[in-house]
Amino acid sequence: MSRQTFLRRLGLAAGERAVVLHADDIGLGEASVRAYAQIHQAGLLGSASVMVPSGWFPAVADLARSGVHDLGVHLTLNSEWPNYRMAPLLGPAAASLADAQGWFHPLAVHTHRHASADEAFAELSAQVRRARTAGLAPTHIDSHMLTLLHPTLFEVYVRLSRQERLPATLIRMDADQLERLCRIPRSDAVQLHERLQAVDEEGLVAFDTFAELPLDAHDRRLDAAHRILDGLPEGLAMFICHPACDGVELRAMTTDWAARAADHRLYLDDGWRRAIESSGIRTLNMRQVRDAMFP
Repeated sequence: MSRQTFLRRLGLAAGERAVVLHADDIGLGEASVRAYAQIHQAGLLGSASVMVPSGWFPAVADLARSGVHDLGVHLTLNSEWPNYRMAPLLGPAAASLADAQGWFHPLAVHTHRHASADEAFAELSAQVRRARTAGLAPTHIDSHMLTLLHPTLFEVYVRLSRQERLPATLIRMDADQLERLCRIPRSDAVQLHERLQAVDEEGLVAFDTFAELPLDAHDRRLDAAHRILDGLPEGLAMFICHPACDGVELRAMTTDWAARAADHRLYLDDGWRRAIESSGIRTLNMRQVRDAMFP
């Protein structure tokens, strides 16, 4: 399926701009679950993805059983916070994915160095399976910390997308962009770009561009979001945020709590709603992307 065919299935005309407003890391503590519930109720957010290995996943699943939700699986192979750890669902059967204490490796580079692709596929399949068993009907899969965007694990990501008939969050990027965004060596970025092009020809790449509100800054969030929105090119974009309610829990868990709290406030801000409505950009969700990619 060509890009033009895919965009037509989404109902987009030539030159039109569209965006999926997406929230990551839902389930990262109670603060993220409560924030998601509030911004979902506000009605502006398009989609979100859930961390199944998190201790707060059951609360997300319970929430998802009421109302209409567009939720994907935030495929998790890393646990970056020293005081809040997650472990593989498969335990010792996924030993290459874990550190000496049995937790997921903290950073993607550690996973790339140690992970067995077969164990990664089994673990991530188990995460999707647990989501379905809990009553979710996932609309997509995406990669926590972009860990799967690496030559050692990219085929795992694509294989899971095909197996589950769920779009993976893949973006058309050149080697320079992959090197910078994924923080991988140049040689790995070149190899990844070649595989990404092949998968794009297969019709499995949905997004023309990727934008994210920074986690290392939080001031003037509405202005930052407005600038990103204004700069989106034609085609389909994914715009990611990481909302969580400010409080003792969030501050104890993360160092970037201020940015996450700012994202929560942004999606309850009428100014952000007005900015989107006046931009002329269409807002879509991942269910629409899934139905266009896997009719």
